[in-house]
Amino acid sequence: MTKKRVIDLVKGHLLLVVLSFFCSTALAETRHGLFVGVNEYGQRLTSLSGCVIDATEMRGACLRNGGWSSTNTVRLVDSSATLTAVRTTFGNLAKAAKSGDTVLYYQSSHGGSEEDAGGNPTKDACICLYDDDYTDVAFAEDLSAFRDGVRVIVILDTCHSGGMFKGAKGAKAVRPAWNFVQLVQKRLAERKRQAKGASGPSVGWITAADYDEYSWDGRYGAVFTSEFLDGWHSGDADADGDGKLSFFELYDYAKDVAIDDGTEAQCDNEDLLKAT
Repeated sequence: MTKKRVIDLVKGHLLLVVLSFFCSTALAETRHGLFVGVNEYGQRLTSLSGCVIDATEMRGACLRNGGWSSTNTVRLVDSSATLTAVRTTFGNLAKAAKSGDTVLYYQSSHGGSEEDAGGNPTKDACICLYDDDYTDVAFAEDLSAFRDGVRVIVILDTCHSGGMFKGAKGAKAVRPAWNFVQLVQKRLAERKRQAKGASGPSVGWITAADYDEYSWDGRYGAVFTSEFLDGWHSGDADADGDGKLSFFELYDYAKDVAIDDGTEAQCDNEDLLKAT
C-alpha cells in the first residue's frame, strides 16, 4: 500500500521535556539541559508560533530558579534544531551525566506519524525537528545511552501525547499504535531486558493532552507550558508550602488550565516527579 506522511498540524504543539532525577542532598550532582523549540520547518510542515518562546522561557526558568547553569545547557531552535544536532547534543548529555545527575530535555514542536492509504499506522511515531523527524526508535535508543542511576522525566505538550497512563475510554476504545510515549517506553523496556546487568535510567513522563485530545500552540507560547511556567515564576504551584517546587507540583498546577482548554494533562511515575 502507498504510504503517506501524516503529521499532526491542528495547531498541535509539542513540548518534550526529558528530566533526569537528582537527589537534593547530593553535593556532587550536576544539572544539564537541552532545550529545543521549532516554529519553522522549511517547506515540509506548517509553521507554529510559540515553540521558540517555550524553549527560551523554559531554559530561562531553569537558569534562574532551577539550579541549572548556562555552561551545562544548550538551546537549539528552528534551523539549528536539526536531527543530527539534537541527537548529537543529547548524546553528549548522556556521556556527561553521571549517576544522580539531572538532565533536562525540552522540546516544543509538531509531532506525528506515518500511515498507509487506509489510515492505519505503519511506521514509527515521531516528534518533528527542523529537517527531519525524531522517531520513537531513535529517542528510545538515545535514552538508553544514559547511565544507571540517571533518572529521567519526559514531558510532552503535544496533540494526542498521552493516553497510556490510564485505561482506554469505553470497552471498544483502542489506543493509537503511534502514541510516541507508549512506543518509547516499550522500546526502552526491551533494551533494558537485553542489557544484562544494566538497569538504565528511570523515566517519568508528563503530557499536556490525552491520546485523543489536542494541545494548543499560542502566539506567546503553548497554553499548558505557559501555565506551567507561571506557576514556577509566581511560586503559586507550591502546593505543600515548603518553599520548594517539584515538577509534579508544576504539572498539577498547570493541568487545570489544560482541562479548561478541552484537554486533560497526564503524568506517569509520580514519585520521580515529586522528588525532582
